[in-house]
Amino acid sequence: MKRILYSLFICFVSSISLVAQQKLQPKIVSDTLTYDFGTIAEESVAATHAFNIKNSGDAPLHITRVTTSCGCTQPEWTGSPILPQQKGFVKITYDPNGRPGPFIKTIAIHSNAQDKPYMLAIKGVVTPRQPKPIYNYPYALGLLKSHAKRVLFESIHHNEVLTEQVMLKNETQHPVTIALGKYPAHLTVSVHPQTLEPGAMGALSVLLDGASFKKPGQYVTEIPLILSSNTTDKQQISLKATANIIDDFTEWSKEALQLAPRARLSSELLDFGTVTKRKKITKTIQIFNDGESPLSIYSLTANTPFITIKKGKKEIKPGRKATYKVTVHAKELDKSLETVITVISNDPEAPIQYIKATIVI
Repeated sequence: MKRILYSLFICFVSSISLVAQQKLQPKIVSDTLTYDFGTIAEESVAATHAFNIKNSGDAPLHITRVTTSCGCTQPEWTGSPILPQQKGFVKITYDPNGRPGPFIKTIAIHSNAQDKPYMLAIKGVVTPRQPKPIYNYPYALGLLKSHAKRVLFESIHHNEVLTEQVMLKNETQHPVTIALGKYPAHLTVSVHPQTLEPGAMGALSVLLDGASFKKPGQYVTEIPLILSSNTTDKQQISLKATANIIDDFTEWSKEALQLAPRARLSSELLDFGTVTKRKKITKTIQIFNDGESPLSIYSLTANTPFITIKKGKKEIKPGRKATYKVTVHAKELDKSLETVITVISNDPEAPIQYIKATIVI
């Protein structure tokens, strides 16, 4: 009988011990299972997020290791035991460099809480970096070289304020300092840096306010630059700024757009052929109005002083045409010419049109 009682006592103690062991277990719980980074720029610094890890069990929680599904995702975690009902962290750092597009990465937390790892995830979308433009500098600008002959505002209306840049490079062996002369009030001009070291590149930034112009058309102004170096005298040069000002057609009503004028050119190529004698050569171009209301020709200009255009009608009625005389002053040319004539009108479908003009010497 005593043996039976003793055996029952041992079983009772073992059961209590087993129940106690079953109750005193750590339990891992995260504030969120998946964290969404949203949109990340590829060129930005690495993105980080710390998951709040709570031990909701009855025994200390030991995080032994954390693994990720990609080497681009680096983990850090609380190294000391997390006591019951206390919190720790698992910090994840994701490197977007060279990884454009959507991503989802898993994180496995290994601990004494359970046999299987506790799984988390991060996700998001990496927007690709914008490729940096590669500039050539073929144009001489005094002591400097530039990537463009002029500052061009291809299209701007009176409600817009736009900025364009001309990239500069110092290909000399000495520093060159750039100062600005007096430029038109409708421009805001800045240079950065103001001193270019040998081999260095900079930018001339020009801001144009479309509200400064009373009517549409092409406008050409000069931006004076004063270049100085410790080896030469100061150079004063100028850079042209061209602005094509057009109507704001978003202000037109649907009815006005349906009854709008339509500009049609007789040709988009004006070939003066080969010149054997240096003299003036004149050809004509015609502009037709195929629309339902009067066509306004705001400007008809060539981007070279060797071509002049005799102004014709400024307004062309529906179904009518106008003829314009284009003259090349060949005796002033020392080489063949290829240039562009710009037509700006109130045609909402084609407010700016171009005619290529060529002459062979």
